[in-house]
Amino acid sequence: TEIELLTAADGTAAEAIVLPVGDTEGMYLVFDIPDVGTFNWRVKDAPKSQSFEAGKKYIYTITVNRMSVEVESSVTDWQPGNGEGETGSAE
Repeated sequence: TEIELLTAADGTAAEAIVLPVGDTEGMYLVFDIPDVGTFNWRVKDAPKSQSFEAGKKYIYTITVNRMSVEVESSVTDWQPGNGEGETGSAE
C-alpha cells in the first residue's frame, strides 16, 4: 500500500504514521526527485527497522544525493498528546 507523506513546503521534512507491523520485508521509501530521478530505499536495511512496534517512534534522517540515498535511524518511545506528554479530548 502506498502512503503519501505529509511533506513540508520546502521539501526538507516529511512525516507519516504507519501501523505496527511484525516484519518490514517488502517496505520501501521511494523518492522522486525532479530532474534527478527516482530512488528506492528498503526500510529493512536500517538496523532498527526490522519491524514497527506499537508505542515506538521511528525517526529517519535521509540524505538523497544524485547517486545514492544515505539513511540514519533512531527509535524512541512515542509520546502521547502534544509532544509534551499532555492528553487531550476531542468532540
